[in-house]
Amino acid sequence: MMLIFYGVIAFVFGFEFLGMKYVLYYMVFYYLGYIYSVYESEIKRKLSYKIKECIIALATISFVFLVGHYNFATINDNLHGILLRACCSIMGCISFFSLISIKEDGILGRGLIWIGNNTLEIYVVHLLIVGAIYVQNKMNFMSCQGILSVLSIGLVVMIVSCIISTMLNKNSILKKVFCGK
Repeated sequence: MMLIFYGVIAFVFGFEFLGMKYVLYYMVFYYLGYIYSVYESEIKRKLSYKIKECIIALATISFVFLVGHYNFATINDNLHGILLRACCSIMGCISFFSLISIKEDGILGRGLIWIGNNTLEIYVVHLLIVGAIYVQNKMNFMSCQGILSVLSIGLVVMIVSCIISTMLNKNSILKKVFCGK
């Protein structure tokens, strides 16, 4: 319901009004994460192995298709662009997290669990960091240089976001303001 409310506000006042495009974009991930956490055991119990494989294959193919056909760095910030980015991100998340094997007791598993528990503050900080980075519109993201640039910038942004989020969580006032905790 809130997503529709914010969508109407964005449509009436524009997607730049109060950062509505970011609210709409990130709200989808919070909502999907919440739904999955509530129904995780039912989903795992009711979906057969073949259906899971089909969903993962469809998500991976969709992700590869979208990344290959759209330049998400220069796409318009209208409803169409926001929906394409959200679909691509959701397909990428389904594909990535389904294709890797995560053990909760390993470093990767503990790291992903920590990130999952701190997504709000990471998103807030990540938005500020990404806003400070200048990316050339003429860069070919489907080249070796483009792929390496995206991976390295993504890794640096994630590490810095996690460090700053950890620092914010140490101050009770900043923790309330930025993290809502």
